[in-house]
Amino acid sequence: MLELTAGVKLTYLAEGAANIVYSISSTPHPSAAPARASDVSGTKSRAGLGQAQAAYPDKLLRLRKKIASGTPYLKITRRFDSQIRSLFRDEELVSQELVRLPDGLTAACNERLRDDEAQDRRPRKRRGVYLCTDEPFGLLIKDMTASPGSGTTLWEFKPKWLVQSPSAPPDSRRCRTCALREKRQFTTSQGATMDKKAEQPHVKRSFCPFDFISNRLEDVMSAVSVIIDSPDDARRVAAFIYQNPTLLKLRDKQRQMNAVGLAGIHASPEERAISMTLRDCTIFVKVGFHAY
Repeated sequence: MLELTAGVKLTYLAEGAANIVYSISSTPHPSAAPARASDVSGTKSRAGLGQAQAAYPDKLLRLRKKIASGTPYLKITRRFDSQIRSLFRDEELVSQELVRLPDGLTAACNERLRDDEAQDRRPRKRRGVYLCTDEPFGLLIKDMTASPGSGTTLWEFKPKWLVQSPSAPPDSRRCRTCALREKRQFTTSQGATMDKKAEQPHVKRSFCPFDFISNRLEDVMSAVSVIIDSPDDARRVAAFIYQNPTLLKLRDKQRQMNAVGLAGIHASPEERAISMTLRDCTIFVKVGFHAY
């Protein structure tokens, strides 16, 4: 079992509802500049100093939050290896590897999160939820961020559902994502009209997932333009995404699992896990001299 080197320094990068992602570096020398507020170090170890960069090149550390729906990383890794990895080529997946954490690391991270909240540095919608101190593992994941000065830009998006709902009416004009988005916008606008003094809610530009897999390049360009401001980058990404085999494969896998989740349809927990993973994954696209 791979073990995270004691003494590494973790720097907060981002977080979602269930996980927090940190960059990894070696513990600075005592004479170096003090760590930023979002930095935290694990248990000190003389043997671990200066080894982090060599031990974890191009890796980030993902740590699990303590939430009711949380799944232990050991189970997640086993499911990923046994159920998801075989559906795609290795180069189509962001690699992840289980790593045992040093004692006290997550507790130290939680202390820093509380301090960041007190200093108004943590996103408001994420406050009050902290890392699971009973989780002995983290996940080393491939660092998809662009290197400074490389001229490369990273774009990411969630395509969500790429196939129509089997329970949708035959004359449906919207996909599941667009229908859900419009319902939420309508509910929000209705709530705003109850108070005439309230400002009308801002309608965020969004894309239709079906445009990503359209056989018309202009549809793909329309979707990409929502997430990319630069026209040149948008054209390059759209040309790469157009009929991209990985996206088409994701659509086909979703279609195979399309009925899972419908009322009256029996599905095992494993089938539900695969289905939800395929419907809620993130696509990363790097734009540089070549898009890949």
